[in-house]
Amino acid sequence: MTLFQYIIRILMGNSDTVFAALVMGVFGYIGWLLWKLNERFNRFLKEWYKHEEGLADLRGKLNRIDEGVYKELIKRLEDNLKEMDKLLLAVNDNNEEIERMHHNIITEMKESTNEIKDIIMILLNNRARSVRKEKKEQALSEKEDKNE
Repeated sequence: MTLFQYIIRILMGNSDTVFAALVMGVFGYIGWLLWKLNERFNRFLKEWYKHEEGLADLRGKLNRIDEGVYKELIKRLEDNLKEMDKLLLAVNDNNEEIERMHHNIITEMKESTNEIKDIIMILLNNRARSVRKEKKEQALSEKEDKNE
């Protein structure tokens, strides 16, 4: 027999009223503990729901911010793409103009090549004549020096 059973028999043997008071005290204490636990649990649930509402509000705000940011980013990307297209057109126009100028310069150089050759020939012929004149003059002056 355990100690608990022994105490119950002693209490029942002495008086039913003491036993009933003991049982009521034990059950009352257990009931009070359960009531306190229930109260704490309810307070915890209220706080939990408040936190959940706060978290739901935060989630909603973050979603709105994300949507705004994504919309803004998409708008900026579209604007950047438009600007890139404009720049690409400008670059292509510039490239075409540069190629056209390149071809013009090459054709001008080809056309002026003959003129340059003619000018060079004229200059060389004049130089050759001037060199011949100078040689003749030198030769004549040398002859005159010898004759003197």
